[in-house]
Amino acid sequence: MKCFHLALLLSTTLGLAAADSPHERIGKAESELGAFRETKSPAALTSAYRNARDIAEVPNRETWEAHRRKKLELLLSALKEMDHAIDPKFDPERRPMSQPPLPAGAPLELNIGVSPSSIEDPKLRAEYEQAIEDHRSYARYYNAQIQFRELRR
Repeated sequence: MKCFHLALLLSTTLGLAAADSPHERIGKAESELGAFRETKSPAALTSAYRNARDIAEVPNRETWEAHRRKKLELLLSALKEMDHAIDPKFDPERRPMSQPPLPAGAPLELNIGVSPSSIEDPKLRAEYEQAIEDHRSYARYYNAQIQFRELRR
């Protein structure tokens, strides 16, 4: 009994939370899978997978089978989502540049990474704004693909 009180004292003193119950982990995994399906966020999928993986076993024989089935269902759902999210044509060697290049015809005195408002020509400014957005989009895609592959390991 002294060990229990010591553990309780240490956990409250150090701010350690008790492990989530299997039911709480199931809820978290389901919630994160839903979030991933909406956002395609690698963090949400990672969290869903880890919560499903870490669902503790239930000692109750009556609910054990249903509980194991749910855990397996969540793990397989997370792995299926990961397989769908991974682009087989992704090239990890094609890293995003630090900044998109200035459009052809931009003043030579401007440096890469300059604000689009520094470009007076509206056509060139629009091209540069699009290049910045394309660059950001590719960087998000690249980072997500790297994270999905790391999770698959």
